[in-house]
Parts: sequence; C-alpha cells; structure tokens
Amino acid sequence: MAENVLKKIIEKKSEKIENLKKTISPDSLDELIKTEYFSILKKR
Repeated sequence: MAENVLKKIIEKKSEKIENLKKTISPDSLDELIKTEYFSILKKR
C-alpha cells in the first residue's frame, strides 16, 4: 500500500516537471526543484 502511494506521488511530480519543462527555462526549473527539495527536507 505504501508503495502505491509513493508511486502515485512520484508520477504526479514527474507530470508536473514535464509540464514545467514546456513553460519555463531549464535554469529556472533547476532552481525550483532545489527550492522544493529543501522545503521538503525542512518539514521532516
């Protein structure tokens, strides 16, 4: 069950990244990913 939840989260994030790739530059996307990653780490 936990695997399914994790898989769904990863799929959603992958879809969002693909959509962002179409609308923003790679540098901006890289910065956004770093920001999101650190915000997730802070929540732990």
